[in-house]
Amino acid sequence: MQPLANADGEKINWVNYKTGNRFIQVKMDANEQSAVFSITINCPDESARQQYFNQFLAQKYFFEQETGRDWMWQPSTTDGFLKPVASISKTLTGVSIFNKEHWPSLIVFFKQSIIAFDAFWQMARYGFEEM
Repeated sequence: MQPLANADGEKINWVNYKTGNRFIQVKMDANEQSAVFSITINCPDESARQQYFNQFLAQKYFFEQETGRDWMWQPSTTDGFLKPVASISKTLTGVSIFNKEHWPSLIVFFKQSIIAFDAFWQMARYGFEEM
């Protein structure tokens, strides 16, 4: 994904996407059964984590305009280390990272997801700076 610029036309490291907010992370995971693209809110303070999630909810219309409507919105869940987080994610099932024939589908899924999220984030990030 290196050749593509972000929505603002700037060079960006897509695999290690930086939101500029230490509590909001973009994650791309694939295993032998599925692929998941997620936005994780990992603020240790529950009240602040809910505020971040509510800020995303307030912009849900614009989020879905850029990224589509097939997202799972979880205000309270846990990460891989059982730490409490909030998450917005979508999953591609029936693919395996270990099957080379599935790689084109995985690349398209992650590429479309990150580019769409970036288009949203370039407009929405300013609403999260004041938090």
